[in-house]
Amino acid sequence: MAGRINSIYPYSGDRSASTGQFGGIPVGNTGRSPASKKNIRSVNASGLAEALDPVGARLGKARQQAMKFIRDALAGDLSIDEDMKARNARIGDLSRTINKSQKAVKDIDNEISDLREKYGVDPDSQEEKELRTLVDDEEVPSGLTEYQERALPLLREKKVHQDKLKEAETGVRIENMTMRDMTVERLKTDPAGDAWDRADSIMEAAGKEVAGMVIGDAMAHIDEQIEEKREEAEKAKEEKEKLEERIEAAKEKKEEREELTEEILEAADRMSVKELDTSDPDSEINKLMNKLKLIETDVKGAVVDEQV
Repeated sequence: MAGRINSIYPYSGDRSASTGQFGGIPVGNTGRSPASKKNIRSVNASGLAEALDPVGARLGKARQQAMKFIRDALAGDLSIDEDMKARNARIGDLSRTINKSQKAVKDIDNEISDLREKYGVDPDSQEEKELRTLVDDEEVPSGLTEYQERALPLLREKKVHQDKLKEAETGVRIENMTMRDMTVERLKTDPAGDAWDRADSIMEAAGKEVAGMVIGDAMAHIDEQIEEKREEAEKAKEEKEKLEERIEAAKEKKEEREELTEEILEAADRMSVKELDTSDPDSEINKLMNKLKLIETDVKGAVVDEQV
């Protein structure tokens, strides 16, 4: 049980109601007092705390539920204990009544015995038998013997004590039977043990739920990181493809330049001195050279793009 107590934080709080309020919140058309404003701020703060810390809020709610079961069970046990305590006290009172009544009956028997001896009355005599029949009569008949007149009040007093004794003995038996039944039922049901088990179940379920919440948040964070890495990889792949395209284009221009340079050299070998005159912008050699310059410009641009 000590381990259970350590695993559940006790709940504390004042839920006392005041005039014009229910649960600390004003009702009706009453004005807002500083206390009510404070309560409203507390409610808002509680909601904010739950939004900011859902894990702590879930565990706190579970602790409150668990502690309610335990408090209710302990309150029930305390009520039973108080009831049994009261019954034990009543048995004590009844026992004292029994002792007192028994002593009173014994004293009266001794006194009547002394009277019989004094007046020489036999316990089985007709005088004694007639006396016994008068005990329940409300009035004292005339014509009694002196012994009967003195013994009759004693017998009536004895009957009063005997009735008290019988009632007290019956009360003791009833209280003992009741406490025995309560003890047996308590052992059979064990509400306190059931409450602790239920509290453990609530905390265990809350623990699993919180673990799921934590794992879910972690997985969501991991998924976000994976998505970011995937996007970075896609971007790097696209950049690489673009760069490869520029490099390939530069290679093609370079090959084209080499081919054109070879063509120019071959053409120069075939041309006469006049045809090799570069002063004529329309000469074939100038046309080939201009074409070569354009290719070189494209190649340089591709190289610059590649370096960037």
